[in-house]
Amino acid sequence: FTKILEDFGISDKILSITANNTLNNDTMTTALAENVTHFGGDTARTWCFLHIVNLVAKSLLKQFDVPKNEALAFVGTAEEELQEIGQGLEAEDEDTITENGASDPNADDSDNLDGWVDEVGELSDEERNILQNNICPIKFVLAKV
Repeated sequence: FTKILEDFGISDKILSITANNTLNNDTMTTALAENVTHFGGDTARTWCFLHIVNLVAKSLLKQFDVPKNEALAFVGTAEEELQEIGQGLEAEDEDTITENGASDPNADDSDNLDGWVDEVGELSDEERNILQNNICPIKFVLAKV
């Protein structure tokens, strides 16, 4: 890549690189800084705004996910009904991913989430129960959509 930039005489014209939050892009930015004299390294990397919005949306929607059977210590009637509604959702999601051209629906999400905080995980049991009761109607709506 460095040779191509030099062959075309544009190695001094790279102001910034736009990339998402994956770790391999961190590595790429570091390597470019070492190999291209005029490239500014991490300061010349522009984070993809749409990827950041996507990560924020995932973080917000995570609290409405249907809980896994093995993770539930206590399952109320509403949660049991939600489990029934959500049983086929994971398989449906995998089918959609496959239909849209993804090669491996079980591939690990490669988002770099360093520094992101799981606010729900930091709640006390009482606060978590109150939150779950408050968002239960929203879970029903999202599960049925």
